[in-house]
Amino acid sequence: MKTSKQMILVLLLLFCAVISLSACGKQDPSDQIIGSWVPVKVNGVIGGQKESMDADDWDGIGVMTFNEDGSFSGFDSSTMANYDGFYWQIKGETIVLSNGNTTVKYSIIELDSDILIVRLDLQALGGGYFNSEDYLEATYKKQG
Repeated sequence: MKTSKQMILVLLLLFCAVISLSACGKQDPSDQIIGSWVPVKVNGVIGGQKESMDADDWDGIGVMTFNEDGSFSGFDSSTMANYDGFYWQIKGETIVLSNGNTTVKYSIIELDSDILIVRLDLQALGGGYFNSEDYLEATYKKQG
C-alpha cells in the first residue's frame, strides 16, 4: 500500500515537472513581436501572377514597428496603406491592426525571437482590386 502511494506521488511530481518545462519553452507571441521588423523577402500572387523577390528589390513594404503600449507604425505602398496611428493585438494566429475605422488582419505563419512571416489575403482589404487568390507573404527579420 505504501509503495502504491509513493509511486503515485512520483508520477504526479514527474507530470508537474513535464508541464512546467513545456510551459517555459514557449514565449507569449505578444512579447516576441514587440520591436521593429525589417522586410527580407516578399512572395505571393497578385492578379494571377506569382511574385517572389527580396525586399531590397521591392520598395512596397517597409519596416513594421510593434510598440509595447499596443501602438503600431508601418507603410505598405503596394496597398497604399499607411499604418501610423494604428494599434495592434494578437488574436490566436492573427495580428490585428486597427485604428477604429479600418482593421487589417495578417495571418501569422511563423513568429520567433528574430523571424516573423505573415500572410495578407489581399481581397480582404476590399475595394474590388484583388481576387480571392491574391495574397502577399512577407518575411521580416527583427531589427537590433
